[in-house]
Amino acid sequence: MQLSPPPLFKHGTPALLKLALCLLISLALMIADSQFKALEQIRSIANVLISPIQAVMQAPRNFLRASYDYLTTKGSLEVENENLNKRVAELTLLANQSELLLSENAQLRNLIGIAQQSRFKILISE
Repeated sequence: MQLSPPPLFKHGTPALLKLALCLLISLALMIADSQFKALEQIRSIANVLISPIQAVMQAPRNFLRASYDYLTTKGSLEVENENLNKRVAELTLLANQSELLLSENAQLRNLIGIAQQSRFKILISE
C-alpha cells in the first residue's frame, strides 16, 4: 500500500515561480504594446465588452452621488430661502417705518407752514 499526501498538501509548482512567470508575461505584453501597438484591437474589443459592465457597476455610485447633490442643494436653497424671507420682512418693516416718518414729517411741515402764515407770533417747540 502506497501512501500519498492528501490533495491539500501536494507539492506542485512553487507560488514564487508562478508569480515570476506572470510578471515576465505581463512585462513582455506591455513592451510589445508600447513598441508595436500590437494590442490596440484587443484593448478596443475589451473596452466594448467591459463598458456596459462598468456602467452597471457604477450606477449605484452615480445614483448616490446625484441624490447627495440634490439633497445638499435642496437644503442650502431652503436655508437661503428662509434667510431671504427674513430679510424681506426686515426691509418691509423699514419701508413702513420710513413711510410713517415721511408722513409725520409732511404733517409737521404743514403745521410749520400754518404757523408762519398766522398773524400771531407762534413759538414752535417739542
